[in-house]
Amino acid sequence: NRIDSNILDYKIPPLALQVLLENVTKHNKLLSSSPVKISIENTEEYIYFKNELRKKENVVSHGSGLSNLNKRYQMICGKEIEISEKNNEFCVKIPIIK
Repeated sequence: NRIDSNILDYKIPPLALQVLLENVTKHNKLLSSSPVKISIENTEEYIYFKNELRKKENVVSHGSGLSNLNKRYQMICGKEIEISEKNNEFCVKIPIIK
C-alpha cells in the first residue's frame, strides 16, 4: 500500500475503506494458500482501492454497498466514486475530501 503522508490530514467518509474490503470478501474466492492481492494508492485528489478478481460463482449482488458509498460521497462533497473492472482487476477511485 502506498499512501503518501501528505494526505493523512484529509478525509474520506467513515468506513469507506471497510465497505470496499467487505466487497472483496463477498465477491472473490478467498484461499489462504493464495490470498487476493489488494492495493491502496493515492494521488492528490483520489484514493485508488484495487483488488485482483477471483469471482465467486452464484453470488447475488445488488450493488448496494458501492451504491450507498457513492450516495454518501454525493451528499458530503458533491462528488462520485468511479468503478472500473479490467485485466482481472477491480478498482474503486474515491475522492479525497480536503
